[in-house]
Amino acid sequence: NGMAAASASTLLVFPRLLISLLVIGECVLSMLISLRSPALSKVATKRMVHANHKRGLNFKRLLHRTTTHRRIRSAVCHAFSTESPFWEEMWAAGLQPGDKFDANGPEPILMQFLDEGAFPPGRTLVPGCGRGYAVSAIAGGGRDVVGLELSQTGCKAARDYLESQASKLPENGSAAVLNANFFEYADDPENFESFHNLYDCTFFCAIDPSFRPLWASSVRKLIKPGGTLVSDLFPVRPWEGEEGAEHPKEGPPYTVSFSVMDKLLKAEGFENEIFRQVPSSMRARVRGDTEEYLCVW
Repeated sequence: NGMAAASASTLLVFPRLLISLLVIGECVLSMLISLRSPALSKVATKRMVHANHKRGLNFKRLLHRTTTHRRIRSAVCHAFSTESPFWEEMWAAGLQPGDKFDANGPEPILMQFLDEGAFPPGRTLVPGCGRGYAVSAIAGGGRDVVGLELSQTGCKAARDYLESQASKLPENGSAAVLNANFFEYADDPENFESFHNLYDCTFFCAIDPSFRPLWASSVRKLIKPGGTLVSDLFPVRPWEGEEGAEHPKEGPPYTVSFSVMDKLLKAEGFENEIFRQVPSSMRARVRGDTEEYLCVW
């Protein structure tokens, strides 16, 4: 009986060892595939090990989740790599203040919100910051602000602008712009919950609508518990609940709707606190019959 029990125990242990080796092999494969993005590789490996421990070596489920995760990240990184030709070509062609999406200054509704003292204190992230108008304006209230810009030329333009505004910053404020991919930045554990606030203006509308759920989960990862998302939501259709607004086919900018953004953020634990229509006299940009709203979650 003792020998039989030992044999049975050995038979039970062997499959688990085999699965462990397969999991390790998958980790190595994931790292090799992600060599172009060390941050993604590190996160993928960490999550696989954690999932492996938590699920009791359920390899089939782990393999499916990891493969799906890698495919999604690969598609996102391809579309929004730091060498994105779409945005770089636009900036390199000589984008001037006031051209296309450039509002030639911070959004009037943002300035009003800052003047009211309503913008929360704390470290703030501004993805897709463009020339850095909002980065400088928010930092002017005594905050440490980091802007992310995908285009190298755009990043240089933002840094030049910030340098021209440096004398206006208070001693307790700072402004910096990184040439970085928002999704990769959000996937780096060093950036998890490292911001009190995030300001989104013309970034949500610039990404392909299929990536919007990923945008929402990335926002959650970056903001500290109890933190705030402030959004100058544009371009919003007056019939925001209709299919055309929820599934825009032309862009960027892609039309957006409050209901869609609110649903995505509620799934990540955010609750809307402010939904304010921007008067036509304060509109930063005009696009057909769309509208602009200040929203806070």
